[in-house]
Amino acid sequence: SDPWVAVSGPTVIQVGIAFTGGSLAPGSRSAVLASRSVDGGNSWGAAVPLADDDGSLFFNDKETATIDSTNPRFVYAVWDRLDTNDHGPTRLARSSDGGVSWSPATTIYDPGAGRQTIGNVAVTTPDGVVHVFFTELGPAPGNPDRTEGHLAIIRSTDKGLSWSAPTR
Repeated sequence: SDPWVAVSGPTVIQVGIAFTGGSLAPGSRSAVLASRSVDGGNSWGAAVPLADDDGSLFFNDKETATIDSTNPRFVYAVWDRLDTNDHGPTRLARSSDGGVSWSPATTIYDPGAGRQTIGNVAVTTPDGVVHVFFTELGPAPGNPDRTEGHLAIIRSTDKGLSWSAPTR
């Protein structure tokens, strides 16, 4: 589900969601998979898991991939990871070799209890800064039956190793 493709020259990276069972259903699995092509998409390497979780506890959702426009060796995959308490931080898996191998997934922004991010997309600017844009959702102050949403951005000046606090 939710396929996403990033292209830089002949290198193409695709990411997608794979799951068994329903969202947060007992006995299910929830994964983010990536595969790579070096011939413009004519042939593909095997899909590799960037995340593989117990689907009764976590659901990985809305993944995207970005090849760094200033250095295509760096590739960023970002997504939200929902749990049974409506908590959904932004997760990142990063490649420094053009998508051949990936770092273990890590949380790069945690919106707090009962809140989630969605629509995470990484973009690089000419100065080499990586920006991740997303929508943060959660209960409205004073009215927990109403959901509020804010657009936000976090930044990394070291190719995704560390991240700023969000700016709304």
